Amino acid sequence: MVVLYLGLLVPCRHQILEENTEDLLVRATKFLHRDYKPPFFWWEVASLIQRTTLTGWLLLVDSKLNFIRLLAGVVVSMSFLIALLILRPYKRPLDFKMAAGCQTLLVCIFMGGVIVRLYEDIAKDSNAGPELAYRFLGLQSSEQIIVIMILVAFSMLALLMFTLVSDSYAHFIHQRLKTKWSVCTMDPPYMHWRTRNIYACFLSHYKMEAASDARYMHDMLRKMLKAPVFLDSSVLKDLRNLITEGVHKSDTLVLLLTRGVLSRPWCLLELFETAKIGNPVVIVQMANNSLSLGEALYFVDHLETEMERINPTGLQFLHEKLGMDLSELKRGVHTALHANHGDPIIFASHAGDNAMLATMKDIVERCAAATHRKVEWKGEAVQQENEVKQTSRTTRRFGQRIFLERLRRLSASLVDEGRSVDVLNKGSAIFICCAREDAVSHARVLRSELQVKLGRACAIGGGASSARWIEVSQMVVVLLTKQLLSDPIALFEAWQSIHQGLPVVTVAITGNGYDFQVASAVFLDLPSALDAARPGAADEMQSFLPSGVTVHQVGEQLHATLTAIIALAWSPAVSKNQLRALVDDIISYMPQRKRQAPRMMHFSSGNVNAITKIGANLNV
Repeated sequence: MVVLYLGLLVPCRHQILEENTEDLLVRATKFLHRDYKPPFFWWEVASLIQRTTLTGWLLLVDSKLNFIRLLAGVVVSMSFLIALLILRPYKRPLDFKMAAGCQTLLVCIFMGGVIVRLYEDIAKDSNAGPELAYRFLGLQSSEQIIVIMILVAFSMLALLMFTLVSDSYAHFIHQRLKTKWSVCTMDPPYMHWRTRNIYACFLSHYKMEAASDARYMHDMLRKMLKAPVFLDSSVLKDLRNLITEGVHKSDTLVLLLTRGVLSRPWCLLELFETAKIGNPVVIVQMANNSLSLGEALYFVDHLETEMERINPTGLQFLHEKLGMDLSELKRGVHTALHANHGDPIIFASHAGDNAMLATMKDIVERCAAATHRKVEWKGEAVQQENEVKQTSRTTRRFGQRIFLERLRRLSASLVDEGRSVDVLNKGSAIFICCAREDAVSHARVLRSELQVKLGRACAIGGGASSARWIEVSQMVVVLLTKQLLSDPIALFEAWQSIHQGLPVVTVAITGNGYDFQVASAVFLDLPSALDAARPGAADEMQSFLPSGVTVHQVGEQLHATLTAIIALAWSPAVSKNQLRALVDDIISYMPQRKRQAPRMMHFSSGNVNAITKIGANLNV
């Protein structure tokens, strides 16, 4: 059996080390090496050698040399245990702990056998008998050794069980915390998607254009579907496995149709393979950066010409993969795009959370319809909606005024940034200030990670309750993007946070067009810069400000603060490890002591009404 296993593993060792899962022999022998890290693909053979040695080869030793047999068993099992602890060949920590526990128990059993053998030999073969054995080993009979070994075995099993339960409980707590604080502060409805493969859907996107949007969708869909969702930057290590480990193991494919997604060869191959295996494709158009379905079909019809113009390297890659004739690829992508019927799904990353939730429900329902599933939404949001319907029937007899009052309270509980007064009263850890037009998707991803890390609520600006969130926050994070310099609401919130003495951390979004020199000039002449970007913007900001404060003074304070702070850099297209590093950097700037009661700012009733009206419009 050892020779047979080696004969199967050795010929494909290079493919295993390269994690090339497309090789047929690698896939056929997966049961031998899938539990181990690639460098230790041979560990199953080593384990088999140990088992055959202990149960077979040692029997070749003369039966009169029982002590030598036991001693050899101790040496073999101890050597294997040491190798196991040093190499740690298993992929999953739980498998390693179970293997280490079982191997330790095996060593203890052989050592117990050695002690029993010693006691029997000394007690029977010496003149002193049991007295000499007791003096050397401290045991009065061999039964005592057996009882001790039974107790040791049960103790090891109990310790192993405790370890497994502890790991399971820690994993449960982590998942519950992650579920609680994922997808921002919303509590979206959910359904139970029973996967036919491994993943409910595959998110196909162009990282340079939709990395943050894809990550936000990934977190939201996982919570709404209660099923795994494939996002390459989260689960994939090798692009060569993208098709076999992602597309082929997903029930549906969700395409984020940005302007450049069809120029990426891997995205085209994902659509092509999806059409080949007959899985449905759901197209999501990205607001302000999307192709229409007609433009996408035109691009596919003229694929060679368009790829040669936009991405010649990608065209060469397609020829290497599929040959010089791409007609089959074009037919497959055409089939995938043509399969979408009904109204287009528009994903607007700058919209409020409620609008985002509606879009995500549309995506889930479209995926369910394409796979002939019935959607039954559950959760607190659905229950509240049903309560509204029931209330609307029963309150007609009590008059329209009571009904409107209850509806107003329910609507207030679903506001984007402050879902309930209880949450608001507990305070916010971090307030994220950004221009909603070009940075709210990045802000949502950052907020989700911060909440998971801190276990506390964080808020995004631009809403009706932003002023209250600023008052109860410990720190403000300002996302530096191009549109920030022309957004009066975001600049006002940044100034308000600085004015109240909040510690400030700035994060520069890589590739988003923020220029520090331009920003310095804008802040020094803020009224003119705002009006140049949008006529009337300076007067709009002035309407937010308390009496005695001018837009020019706001610009000077922003210049003195934001230009002096060394910004953290963040590229949303990179791995999640980089995002976690950014979160750790932000948290390191948080004040250690609890923030004192905030200095209240006095606004006129007109100021408050203007801010509330604009914030409410943003949440529609």
